[in-house]
Amino acid sequence: MKHINYSGWNSYLSLAVIIIGLLFFYTLFVRNNTKYLFSHRVFLPERVNKGITSTQKPYRAVLWISNKECTKCRINTLPAYLDFYESTRDSLDFLVIISSRNVSSFPRLVEDLFLPFPVYYDGANRFRLLNLQIPNESKYHFLLLDSFNHPVIIGDPVFNSDIYRIYARVLGLEENDQLQL
Repeated sequence: MKHINYSGWNSYLSLAVIIIGLLFFYTLFVRNNTKYLFSHRVFLPERVNKGITSTQKPYRAVLWISNKECTKCRINTLPAYLDFYESTRDSLDFLVIISSRNVSSFPRLVEDLFLPFPVYYDGANRFRLLNLQIPNESKYHFLLLDSFNHPVIIGDPVFNSDIYRIYARVLGLEENDQLQL
């Protein structure tokens, strides 16, 4: 009778259990981050708030470029937001906040893009200090806020067509206003 060695299978089984456990806890972590973010108001630095309080639009979209990501790389993606801006400008204020200690090099880079939406430079990292509830992962850095700055949608509609469909539904955009992703 041949003896079967199960020790190799035990290692695979243990590894599978660990991976499933990690995925489970990661899912809980993401769900809790999102729930926590939805339950807190987002505060804008005073200078940014002054620039948009004159409008009576029901929503504002905030793209935050944090100092934890490649700022120059993210600035170079800003032209991709032009279609989004054009299709939503009647429904919301769109603004970009760049948090970086090296803000002196970015205004020229942004000026060369000829963007129609406001871009604010936050060298003191005030946006982050006011909003510690926003996780560091960039997937949480595009927010649709209501008129009281409570998050309505979290996620980037320009680089995720599923998120864009949610934006379109909330903002009441027509089919012909859909972005070309």
